[in-house]
Amino acid sequence: MRHFRYVWIIVMCLFLSVMAAVGQPFLRVEAEEVERLNVVDEVGLLTDTEKGTLSALIKEISRKQSCDIVIVAVPARQLNGQNIQDYADDYFDYNGYGIGSDASGILLMLSMDEDGHGKYWISTHGYGITAFTDAGIDYIGDAIVPYLKEKDYVETFNVFAEQCDDFLTKAREGTPYDVNNMPKEPFEWGLKLVIALVAGIVIGLIVVSTMRAKLKTVRPAKSAANYIRTGSMHLTRQSDIFLYRNVTRHARPKETSGSGGGGSSVHTSSSGRSHGGGGGSF
Repeated sequence: MRHFRYVWIIVMCLFLSVMAAVGQPFLRVEAEEVERLNVVDEVGLLTDTEKGTLSALIKEISRKQSCDIVIVAVPARQLNGQNIQDYADDYFDYNGYGIGSDASGILLMLSMDEDGHGKYWISTHGYGITAFTDAGIDYIGDAIVPYLKEKDYVETFNVFAEQCDDFLTKAREGTPYDVNNMPKEPFEWGLKLVIALVAGIVIGLIVVSTMRAKLKTVRPAKSAANYIRTGSMHLTRQSDIFLYRNVTRHARPKETSGSGGGGSSVHTSSSGRSHGGGGGSF
Protein backbone atom coordinates (compact mmCIF):
# COMPACT_ATOMS: atom_id res chain seq x y z
CA MET A 1 0.00 0.00 0.00
CA ARG A 2 2.81 2.37 0.83
CA HIS A 3 4.38 1.77 -2.61
CA PHE A 4 1.02 2.36 -4.27
CA ARG A 5 0.70 5.70 -2.47
CA TYR A 6 4.11 6.81 -3.77
CA VAL A 7 3.16 5.79 -7.30
CA TRP A 8 -0.09 7.80 -7.03
CA ILE A 9 1.77 10.91 -5.86
CA ILE A 10 4.24 10.61 -8.74
CA VAL A 11 1.40 10.25 -11.28
CA MET A 12 -0.37 13.35 -9.94
CA CYS A 13 2.85 15.36 -10.06
CA LEU A 14 3.41 14.34 -13.67
CA PHE A 15 -0.19 15.23 -14.54
CA LEU A 16 0.06 18.69 -13.02
CA SER A 17 3.38 19.26 -14.78
CA VAL A 18 1.83 18.40 -18.12
CA MET A 19 -1.08 20.78 -17.48
CA ALA A 20 1.34 23.58 -16.64
CA ALA A 21 3.35 22.89 -19.77
CA VAL A 22 0.32 23.19 -22.08
CA GLY A 23 -0.88 26.43 -20.54
CA GLN A 24 -3.10 25.31 -17.66
CA PRO A 25 -6.33 24.90 -19.65
CA PHE A 26 -8.38 24.05 -16.59
CA LEU A 27 -7.37 27.26 -14.87
CA ARG A 28 -8.15 29.20 -18.05
CA VAL A 29 -11.64 27.78 -18.27
CA GLU A 30 -12.26 28.67 -14.65
CA ALA A 31 -11.11 32.24 -15.29
CA GLU A 32 -13.38 32.54 -18.32
CA GLU A 33 -16.35 31.41 -16.28
CA VAL A 34 -16.00 34.31 -13.86
CA GLU A 35 -19.16 36.34 -14.41
CA ARG A 36 -18.93 40.10 -14.84
CA LEU A 37 -21.83 42.18 -13.58
CA ASN A 38 -23.65 44.05 -16.33
CA VAL A 39 -25.73 45.99 -13.79
CA VAL A 40 -23.78 47.65 -10.98
CA ASP A 41 -25.97 49.69 -8.61
CA GLU A 42 -23.92 51.24 -5.80
CA VAL A 43 -26.57 53.88 -5.07
CA GLY A 44 -29.59 51.65 -4.38
CA LEU A 45 -31.70 52.73 -7.33
CA LEU A 46 -33.13 49.24 -7.93
CA THR A 47 -34.51 46.43 -5.82
CA ASP A 48 -32.89 43.01 -6.09
CA THR A 49 -35.81 41.80 -8.21
CA GLU A 50 -35.59 44.77 -10.57
CA LYS A 51 -31.83 44.36 -10.85
CA GLY A 52 -32.19 40.65 -11.67
CA THR A 53 -34.80 41.27 -14.37
CA LEU A 54 -32.76 44.06 -15.94
CA SER A 55 -29.56 42.03 -15.82
CA ALA A 56 -31.22 39.11 -17.63
CA LEU A 57 -32.51 41.46 -20.34
CA ILE A 58 -29.12 43.10 -20.86
CA LYS A 59 -27.23 39.81 -20.96
CA GLU A 60 -29.62 38.47 -23.59
CA ILE A 61 -29.17 41.56 -25.78
CA SER A 62 -25.38 41.51 -25.26
CA ARG A 63 -25.22 37.85 -26.28
CA LYS A 64 -27.44 38.34 -29.32
CA GLN A 65 -25.59 41.43 -30.53
CA SER A 66 -22.05 40.34 -29.50
CA CYS A 67 -21.61 43.70 -27.78
CA ASP A 68 -21.32 44.15 -24.01
CA ILE A 69 -24.01 46.41 -22.52
CA VAL A 70 -23.21 47.70 -19.04
CA ILE A 71 -25.08 49.97 -16.60
CA VAL A 72 -23.27 51.46 -13.60
CA ALA A 73 -24.60 53.88 -10.96
CA VAL A 74 -22.20 55.31 -8.36
CA PRO A 75 -22.30 58.16 -5.83
CA ALA A 76 -20.78 61.37 -7.19
CA ARG A 77 -18.20 61.42 -4.38
CA GLN A 78 -16.79 58.12 -5.66
CA LEU A 79 -15.34 59.89 -8.70
CA ASN A 80 -13.00 61.72 -6.31
CA GLY A 81 -12.58 64.70 -8.61
CA GLN A 82 -12.19 62.68 -11.82
CA ASN A 83 -14.45 63.76 -14.67
CA ILE A 84 -17.21 61.31 -15.53
CA GLN A 85 -15.91 60.60 -19.05
CA ASP A 86 -12.54 59.35 -17.79
CA TYR A 87 -14.17 57.47 -14.93
CA ALA A 88 -16.58 55.65 -17.28
CA ASP A 89 -13.81 54.78 -19.76
CA ASP A 90 -11.55 53.45 -16.99
CA TYR A 91 -14.41 51.48 -15.44
CA PHE A 92 -15.01 49.75 -18.77
CA ASP A 93 -11.31 49.09 -19.43
CA TYR A 94 -10.08 47.98 -16.02
CA ASN A 95 -13.07 45.78 -15.20
CA GLY A 96 -12.59 43.68 -18.32
CA TYR A 97 -15.77 44.55 -20.18
CA GLY A 98 -16.15 44.05 -23.91
CA ILE A 99 -16.97 41.12 -26.20
CA GLY A 100 -14.78 39.77 -28.98
CA SER A 101 -11.27 40.55 -30.12
CA ASP A 102 -12.03 44.29 -30.22
CA ALA A 103 -13.79 44.28 -26.81
CA SER A 104 -17.01 45.75 -28.24
CA GLY A 105 -19.27 47.38 -25.70
CA ILE A 106 -21.28 50.32 -24.44
CA LEU A 107 -21.46 51.50 -20.82
CA LEU A 108 -23.96 53.88 -19.23
CA MET A 109 -22.43 55.56 -16.18
CA LEU A 110 -24.56 57.53 -13.68
CA SER A 111 -22.86 59.78 -11.15
CA MET A 112 -25.56 60.49 -8.54
CA ASP A 113 -25.82 63.31 -6.04
CA GLU A 114 -27.69 62.78 -2.79
CA ASP A 115 -30.69 64.74 -4.08
CA GLY A 116 -31.14 62.40 -7.04
CA HIS A 117 -29.60 64.72 -9.61
CA GLY A 118 -26.31 64.07 -11.32
CA LYS A 119 -24.50 63.39 -14.57
CA TYR A 120 -24.55 60.58 -17.08
CA TRP A 121 -21.98 59.41 -19.61
CA ILE A 122 -22.23 56.82 -22.37
CA SER A 123 -18.86 55.25 -23.19
CA THR A 124 -18.38 53.09 -26.28
CA HIS A 125 -15.55 50.83 -27.39
CA GLY A 126 -14.78 48.53 -30.31
CA TYR A 127 -17.81 47.99 -32.55
CA GLY A 128 -19.77 50.12 -30.10
CA ILE A 129 -18.04 53.19 -31.56
CA THR A 130 -19.42 52.30 -35.00
CA ALA A 131 -22.93 51.44 -33.84
CA PHE A 132 -23.37 54.44 -31.54
CA THR A 133 -22.44 57.64 -33.36
CA ASP A 134 -22.33 61.05 -31.68
CA ALA A 135 -25.83 61.84 -32.98
CA GLY A 136 -27.04 58.44 -31.82
CA ILE A 137 -25.66 58.93 -28.32
CA ASP A 138 -27.39 62.32 -28.13
CA TYR A 139 -30.64 60.65 -29.21
CA ILE A 140 -30.35 57.97 -26.52
CA GLY A 141 -29.52 60.63 -23.92
CA ASP A 142 -32.66 62.58 -24.86
CA ALA A 143 -34.67 59.36 -24.52
CA ILE A 144 -33.50 58.50 -20.98
CA VAL A 145 -33.11 61.95 -19.34
CA PRO A 146 -36.88 62.54 -18.84
CA TYR A 147 -37.09 59.28 -16.86
CA LEU A 148 -33.96 60.16 -14.88
CA LYS A 149 -35.51 63.48 -13.91
CA GLU A 150 -38.66 61.66 -12.78
CA LYS A 151 -36.46 59.19 -10.82
CA ASP A 152 -38.02 56.32 -12.75
CA TYR A 153 -34.84 54.28 -12.95
CA VAL A 154 -36.43 51.01 -14.07
CA GLU A 155 -37.85 52.70 -17.15
CA THR A 156 -34.58 54.62 -17.67
CA PHE A 157 -32.56 51.42 -17.90
CA ASN A 158 -35.18 49.51 -19.89
CA VAL A 159 -35.31 52.29 -22.49
CA PHE A 160 -31.50 52.34 -22.62
CA ALA A 161 -31.35 48.57 -23.18
CA GLU A 162 -34.04 48.68 -25.89
CA GLN A 163 -32.30 51.56 -27.66
CA CYS A 164 -29.01 49.66 -27.58
CA ASP A 165 -30.67 46.64 -29.18
CA ASP A 166 -32.25 48.80 -31.88
CA PHE A 167 -29.04 50.74 -32.64
CA LEU A 168 -26.93 47.57 -32.83
CA THR A 169 -29.44 45.87 -35.12
CA LYS A 170 -29.43 48.88 -37.43
CA ALA A 171 -25.62 48.96 -37.47
CA ARG A 172 -25.42 45.24 -38.29
CA GLU A 173 -27.66 45.94 -41.28
CA GLY A 174 -25.00 48.34 -42.57
CA THR A 175 -26.75 51.67 -41.91
CA PRO A 176 -26.00 52.87 -38.37
CA TYR A 177 -28.24 55.58 -37.01
CA ASP A 178 -26.58 58.94 -37.64
CA VAL A 179 -27.29 62.60 -38.39
CA ASN A 180 -29.48 62.03 -41.46
CA ASN A 181 -30.69 58.59 -40.45
CA MET A 182 -32.24 58.70 -36.99
CA PRO A 183 -35.01 56.53 -35.53
CA LYS A 184 -38.52 57.60 -36.41
CA GLU A 185 -40.69 59.02 -33.66
CA PRO A 186 -43.05 56.53 -32.01
CA PHE A 187 -46.45 56.07 -33.67
CA GLU A 188 -48.25 57.57 -30.70
CA TRP A 189 -47.01 61.04 -31.64
CA GLY A 190 -48.60 60.68 -35.07
CA LEU A 191 -51.83 59.55 -33.45
CA LYS A 192 -51.82 62.57 -31.13
CA LEU A 193 -51.28 64.85 -34.13
CA VAL A 194 -54.27 63.34 -35.95
CA ILE A 195 -56.46 63.74 -32.86
CA ALA A 196 -55.40 67.38 -32.51
CA LEU A 197 -56.18 68.10 -36.17
CA VAL A 198 -59.60 66.46 -35.98
CA ALA A 199 -60.45 68.36 -32.80
CA GLY A 200 -59.37 71.62 -34.44
CA ILE A 201 -61.54 70.98 -37.49
CA VAL A 202 -64.58 70.16 -35.35
CA ILE A 203 -64.14 73.30 -33.23
CA GLY A 204 -63.64 75.40 -36.37
CA LEU A 205 -66.84 74.07 -37.94
CA ILE A 206 -68.80 74.86 -34.79
CA VAL A 207 -67.49 78.44 -34.67
CA VAL A 208 -68.13 79.06 -38.38
CA SER A 209 -71.64 77.59 -38.15
CA THR A 210 -72.45 79.88 -35.21
CA MET A 211 -71.20 82.96 -37.08
CA ARG A 212 -73.09 81.97 -40.20
CA ALA A 213 -76.32 81.59 -38.23
CA LYS A 214 -76.03 85.20 -37.02
CA LEU A 215 -75.79 86.40 -40.64
CA LYS A 216 -78.83 84.51 -41.96
CA THR A 217 -80.65 87.82 -42.84
CA VAL A 218 -77.85 88.91 -45.15
CA ARG A 219 -78.38 88.34 -48.86
CA PRO A 220 -75.78 88.63 -51.62
CA ALA A 221 -76.00 91.76 -53.83
CA LYS A 222 -75.27 91.85 -57.55
CA SER A 223 -73.35 95.16 -57.28
CA ALA A 224 -72.07 97.72 -54.77
CA ALA A 225 -74.38 100.46 -56.02
CA ASN A 226 -76.52 100.32 -52.88
CA TYR A 227 -73.50 101.29 -50.75
CA ILE A 228 -72.45 104.35 -52.75
CA ARG A 229 -74.08 107.78 -52.29
CA THR A 230 -74.36 109.51 -55.64
CA GLY A 231 -71.99 112.48 -56.00
CA SER A 232 -70.37 111.90 -52.60
CA MET A 233 -66.81 111.39 -53.85
CA HIS A 234 -64.75 113.95 -55.77
CA LEU A 235 -61.11 113.20 -56.63
CA THR A 236 -59.22 116.53 -56.51
CA ARG A 237 -55.56 115.40 -56.32
CA GLN A 238 -53.62 112.26 -57.13
CA SER A 239 -50.06 111.30 -56.03
CA ASP A 240 -47.90 108.30 -55.09
CA ILE A 241 -46.57 108.18 -51.52
CA PHE A 242 -43.84 105.71 -50.39
CA LEU A 243 -45.00 104.23 -47.09
CA TYR A 244 -42.56 101.48 -46.03
CA ARG A 245 -40.41 98.58 -47.19
CA ASN A 246 -40.18 94.95 -46.10
CA VAL A 247 -36.66 93.59 -45.58
CA THR A 248 -36.17 89.89 -44.88
CA ARG A 249 -32.85 88.70 -43.43
CA HIS A 250 -31.63 85.12 -43.20
CA ALA A 251 -28.79 83.89 -41.02
CA ARG A 252 -25.80 82.63 -42.97
CA PRO A 253 -25.38 78.86 -42.40
CA LYS A 254 -22.43 78.06 -40.18
CA GLU A 255 -19.71 75.95 -41.67
CA THR A 256 -19.16 72.56 -40.06
CA SER A 257 -16.02 70.48 -40.12
CA GLY A 258 -16.00 66.97 -41.46
CA SER A 259 -18.62 65.36 -43.67
CA GLY A 260 -21.83 66.83 -42.33
CA GLY A 261 -20.95 66.34 -38.69
CA GLY A 262 -21.80 62.64 -38.69
CA GLY A 263 -19.89 59.65 -37.32
CA SER A 264 -18.27 59.16 -33.94
CA SER A 265 -15.66 61.34 -32.29
CA VAL A 266 -12.99 59.30 -30.51
CA HIS A 267 -10.66 59.96 -27.57
CA THR A 268 -8.04 57.91 -25.73
CA SER A 269 -8.53 56.63 -22.19
CA SER A 270 -5.81 56.30 -19.54
CA SER A 271 -5.25 52.70 -20.64
CA GLY A 272 -4.42 53.86 -24.16
CA ARG A 273 -7.63 52.45 -25.69
CA SER A 274 -9.96 54.37 -28.02
CA HIS A 275 -13.44 55.30 -26.81
CA GLY A 276 -16.40 57.17 -28.19
CA GLY A 277 -19.05 58.72 -26.01
CA GLY A 278 -21.23 61.56 -24.85
CA GLY A 279 -23.26 62.65 -21.87
CA GLY A 280 -24.98 65.36 -19.93
CA SER A 281 -26.77 66.25 -16.68
CA PHE A 282 -30.16 65.44 -15.19
